[in-house]
Amino acid sequence: TRIVDFTVEKLEARLGEGISGIALKVYRFLNEEDFRRKLDQAVQDIPDSLDNVLDEMDHLLDRLPEKIEARSEDIERWATQIILGFVENIDIYSIIMENMSAYDEGQLEDLLKKSSNEQLNYIKYLGGVLGCIGGLVIWRPLLSLGVFAAVGGSLYLIDESLFRLRKRRVESRLTRGS
Repeated sequence: TRIVDFTVEKLEARLGEGISGIALKVYRFLNEEDFRRKLDQAVQDIPDSLDNVLDEMDHLLDRLPEKIEARSEDIERWATQIILGFVENIDIYSIIMENMSAYDEGQLEDLLKKSSNEQLNYIKYLGGVLGCIGGLVIWRPLLSLGVFAAVGGSLYLIDESLFRLRKRRVESRLTRGS
């Protein structure tokens, strides 16, 4: 009933005072029951109509992948052209300059420090370690060769023992699972 009332209200508003509006008012005045009955029937037929439309949509959606596949080269070409056109129209330099001009020198300095501070610390510590190793090699070449061989051999033995331990655990799980 509310849908019918809403439909009548929208019809009257849409048709207005023209010939169509007058014809609708005359028809309703002469045959209000038939008008309401036809609108009620139309509203009740909506679910069946929607089922038909949805069935047709299912059929169309089922055919969609093959249609896309058949036109995939065209779709790819169009998408590439659109993306390239978009990228070519972007003026990155002016965007960066606008953003950079919004900052003063202090803000830029803080931004650079915050973004590069961790990397600079890594570089500093790596430089210290490599400097110590280089100094040891220059100062005592034979001693440093012995230290490197001992450290490398120790790391190899630790790695090999961990590998074998993991291999045994995996094998024992497999034998328990069988």
